[in-house]
Amino acid sequence: MIRSILFVMLLGVLTGIGAMIAPACAPAPMRGERVEIAEETALIVWDEANKTEHFIRQAKFMSTSADFGFLVPTPSEPKLAESDEAAFRYLATLTAPKIEYRTVKQPRPKRSDEPQSMARAGGGVASAPPGIRGVEVLQHTEVGGMEAVVLKFNRGGAQDDPTADARELAGWLAKRGYEFGPQIAAWLKPYIANDWVMTAFRIAKSVPVSAGPAPKTDRNAIHEMQGKPILMSFKTDRPFYPYREPVAEKPKENNTVPHAGPMTSFRFLRVFLIAPERFSGMLGTGSTSWVGTTAHSEKLTEEQAKKAAEWAKLPGPLPPGAWLTEFEDRSTPRQGTDEVYFGPSTIKEPVLRPPIIRDVIEYYDPPDPEANWETPYAVKLAAVIGGVFFVAVLAGLLFVIFRNRS
Repeated sequence: MIRSILFVMLLGVLTGIGAMIAPACAPAPMRGERVEIAEETALIVWDEANKTEHFIRQAKFMSTSADFGFLVPTPSEPKLAESDEAAFRYLATLTAPKIEYRTVKQPRPKRSDEPQSMARAGGGVASAPPGIRGVEVLQHTEVGGMEAVVLKFNRGGAQDDPTADARELAGWLAKRGYEFGPQIAAWLKPYIANDWVMTAFRIAKSVPVSAGPAPKTDRNAIHEMQGKPILMSFKTDRPFYPYREPVAEKPKENNTVPHAGPMTSFRFLRVFLIAPERFSGMLGTGSTSWVGTTAHSEKLTEEQAKKAAEWAKLPGPLPPGAWLTEFEDRSTPRQGTDEVYFGPSTIKEPVLRPPIIRDVIEYYDPPDPEANWETPYAVKLAAVIGGVFFVAVLAGLLFVIFRNRS
C-alpha cells in the first residue's frame, strides 16, 4: 500500500516534470490539465576525479493546475540538498558582457545650452533484492519545501520487459488521476531498460499523496510558478543534461481542454557548466550536434571558483583551473530525442560576449565664433610695436652711455 502511494506521488510528480526541473522530464498533468515550461536555468558541476555530477536546475512554467510534480532521471541514486538561486545570479555576472569605456571629446556647450547638453550626455556615461519485481523506494524526504521520493523500477523476476514495465509504471499513475498517453510509456522505457533512477518532486505538499489531485478553484486559471533550486549529486560516467522529452500528442478534434493553444510560445534554456576545461555538448551518444550555442567560456579565477561553490552550496570546493561555460538553447519546439552529454571541446580558446561600449564625454573650449576676427592680429601688432619701442629705448641708452665714456 505504501509503495503504491509513493509511486502515485512519483508520477503525479511527473505532472510538473517539464516545468520545474526539466525538459528531460515528462509533463504529466492531472486529467484535463496542462503544464508548459517557459524558462529553465541549470548548473552542472563535473567532478571528473570522482565521476560525480552536481546538478542544480530551476525553471519557470505555466500550468492550469496548482498541484503537480516533476520527475528527474539520473543514472544512479542522487543525494538531495537545497541550493540557492543566487548562484545563478552570480554566474550570470561572470558571463555577462564586459563594459568598456571610451573617451569622446566634445566642444563645451554655451551656458544657455548647458542643461540640454548635459541631458543628452547623461545616459552615455554611465539496488533491490533479486527476484523482487516492481518499484523500490530508495529515499523519501523533504527538500526545498517540496516532498521528494527517489524510486527505482526493479526488473527482477520472471518478467524482464522494459516496455511492459514502462506501461505498468504509467498505469499506476493513470489510476490515480494522472492522464498519460502512450508517449509517456515510450519516454520511460529507455530509463527502465538502463536501470536509471527517478526522483519525483511534488509541489503541492499540502495535498496528501494518497488523496489524489488537489481541488480546483478556477478551471480557466493559468498559474505561473517557479520552484526552488535543488542540488542533486550522483555518480555518472560523463556529465549530462536531462534533455529527453515525450513525443507530443497531436491535438484532438473538438478539444474541450481550457487554453488548448500554447500558454507560452517561447522556451529558453540556459546551462552553466563548470568542468576541468572547455566542454561542448552533443545530443545522445552519437555525433548529433546539440542546438545549444556557447555564449561564454573562460577559466575561473581562484576567487570566482570559491564564490561559485559557496553560492551553489556545493559539498566541496571546485578544482583549480576550472572552466565556466554557458550554453543557450532557444529552440522551440525542442528536439528532445535524447540527453545532452558533455565532453572536452576541440576548441580551447575562451569565448566572450561582445563588450558593451559606454562613452565618457570630455569637453573642451572651442574658439568663440562671435569674437572680433581682428583681435588676434591687433594683439600681435601691439607686441611687435612694444618690442621695437623697447629695443629703440635700449639702443638710445647704450648710445648715451658710450658717448659719455668717450
